[in-house]
Order: sequence, then structure tokens, then C-alpha cells
Amino acid sequence: MAKASAVVTPVAAATPNAFVVVPPGFLSVMTLASINVVPGQSSVVQLPSNTFVHATQKSSMTYEARLEDGRPLPTWVTCDPRTGNLTVVAPTGKTEDLNIVIEARDAESRTASTGLTLTMAR
Repeated sequence: MAKASAVVTPVAAATPNAFVVVPPGFLSVMTLASINVVPGQSSVVQLPSNTFVHATQKSSMTYEARLEDGRPLPTWVTCDPRTGNLTVVAPTGKTEDLNIVIEARDAESRTASTGLTLTMAR
């Protein structure tokens, strides 16, 4: 029997040292808190609607994600380019946390990014 997907939504990080640079075209970019995921279980990480606030409300954005060190995401993490949501199915026994950068790109190719840590439940 397949396990149901857990849907989680990160909140703004309460880290006093966390910061993001807000590039031209964007009004704000939210720094996100860590998300706990359970290896062997499917999870969907939904970005809050105010993660990336654009100066032009009707501006369409596309999203992509990569590891913090610039490498591509592992095959068990995917990013929806329309929403920025991540689908995560960490392999059973996975213990290493992942630091992910999520990037939003507007119609004029301006980008903003924020980070998110996927913490593996132990």
C-alpha cells in the first residue's frame, strides 16, 4: 500500500543572522525555515505565496532549485517550475540533510533566490 504524501509549508526563518538580498523587480524575498522529511515517505514542500514578492503582481515567474553548492538536485527531489514546490521522496536510511537554493525568475529574466534545508528525520 502506497503511503500518502505529507504536505508541508515552510515558514519564515527565525534566525537573526539569516538574510537575503532583494534584487530589482522584487519587493521581498522570504528566508525559509528548515523542513523535516521522513526517508521512505513522500513529501511535498509548498512554498508560501509570499516567498517571492514581485513589484509587478501580475509578473509570471518560473522556479528552479539546486543544491547550495551548485550541483543539481538528487533524483529523489524535484522542483515544479510553475510553483517552486518541491516533491521529496528521500530513500529509506537517508540521514544527510540537504541545503537547497530555490530561484525565482521573472519575465525579464531577473532572479531572486532563497534557501531551504531539508532535514532528514532520524
